[in-house]
Amino acid sequence: MNVRLYKSLSLASFLLTLLLFLSAAQAQTVEPRSTPSQSSARGEEREPWRLAFELAFGEGSPYSTVFPSLYDERLSYEVKRAITKDVLDRIVRIALRETGARRVELAYRPGGYNDFPVVPSAQLGLRASDRQVAHRVLNIIGYLAQQTLVIGSKKTRAAESRAALEIIETGDGRQLFDRGVIEKFWRRLAALSPKLGPGFSAIEKEGRPGIYIIDSDGDWRAEDFARFDEAIRAVATEFRIRASAEHFQVEYAEIGNDWKTNKDGASYLDRISNEGRSGLRRRLVQLYRPRVERWIRNAFKKYAPQTLRERRAAATRARNEGVQYSVSV
Repeated sequence: MNVRLYKSLSLASFLLTLLLFLSAAQAQTVEPRSTPSQSSARGEEREPWRLAFELAFGEGSPYSTVFPSLYDERLSYEVKRAITKDVLDRIVRIALRETGARRVELAYRPGGYNDFPVVPSAQLGLRASDRQVAHRVLNIIGYLAQQTLVIGSKKTRAAESRAALEIIETGDGRQLFDRGVIEKFWRRLAALSPKLGPGFSAIEKEGRPGIYIIDSDGDWRAEDFARFDEAIRAVATEFRIRASAEHFQVEYAEIGNDWKTNKDGASYLDRISNEGRSGLRRRLVQLYRPRVERWIRNAFKKYAPQTLRERRAAATRARNEGVQYSVSV
């Protein structure tokens, strides 16, 4: 073949290949445009769930008759937090492994409910493939920690939702990091505006402390928000705290079991069975629950041995007096 002709053909082949490559690359970078509703839906999918739960055992639960109460005022908050974290860290790992959900954050901060003492509360940020997975995580944790109620929320724009608000300390102050201050702040706020009283979670947002409150009773009205803001300003002024408040809507999940009537945690277990996950139910009862009981016992032995000994002694006295009292420690 003529050398000049060969070189011409090679150059033409190279240029054609380059043109095809550039066309393909351009096609790959062009994506369909999203409509506003599609963008909003994808934004909500990216929003993590925020789950809140404790280790303070539910009233009437088997653990409440076996182990010391985490509401016991003789235990310091730091001891309660150490026991709570020791046990719940392990329970959360079980829940994530069994569901495939992904942890975004796990923190232990003060949480309050009605007139109960403020105790350490787990705040679990969670990414789940769908609502059912998030609810399954709540059922697993609620059962293994023997909670009367566990809750979850996720920001949404859906019509069927609950209102929520965040109060964030602004400026240079960080007073709401103090457990005593945040409890007094919340109780004062609830006194001025009782609808804010059922419960709160302490939060941290971009390094600033705050309070997260959900309309758990579903009774907030549009006209309430101005009164809420007025109460927040009044309490912030009283405590000499600069704070801002943000209102938004959340998808709300409240999942529980009445341990006084369902000693075996049937409400949690039945929800799992109804999903067709009988194997998970068996593992929770036969494998995980004995482990959790051992973890709780060891945590009390490590951080509060005296209260555990006192609980054992009380159980022994009750048994000798013929009172039905469950003990396995």
